[in-house]
Amino acid sequence: LIFAEVNESVRSYGLPRHRHLSEIEQELGKAAGEKVTISFVPHLIPVTAGISTTIFAKLTGDFDRIDRALRNAYRDSPFVRLRGAGISPDTKNVTGSNYLDIGWHHDSRTGRIIIQSAEDNLGKGAAGQAIQSFNLMVGNSITDGLQNL
Repeated sequence: LIFAEVNESVRSYGLPRHRHLSEIEQELGKAAGEKVTISFVPHLIPVTAGISTTIFAKLTGDFDRIDRALRNAYRDSPFVRLRGAGISPDTKNVTGSNYLDIGWHHDSRTGRIIIQSAEDNLGKGAAGQAIQSFNLMVGNSITDGLQNL
């Protein structure tokens, strides 16, 4: 799609089963230590760069367990910034960077956890991810060439 076709409009895509849903559930399941089933609905937003996601999942156990699981899973991930419970990440804070910002909320009324993320789809979502993968393949630090984005 070209910008002129989507300007001044926001829409969801990839429903009901986005192409990355299986891998998201797989990684969340690893972090949780059990099978995880979520709903995932990405939205196209007409900005130069940025992806904002909102994921809803049934909460089993206490909410603090989610906080601990996320912090444990990403403690050694220099480009993942956990904004914390009650914080909604903003795409303007990741534009032009290799960072992924994550926030989460507990909806006690529905018994769900809501996980939100923001990333620059041209940085972290494309070129930055490729550089990180290259660094891993050749034995460099994953931050090489990415610290100053």
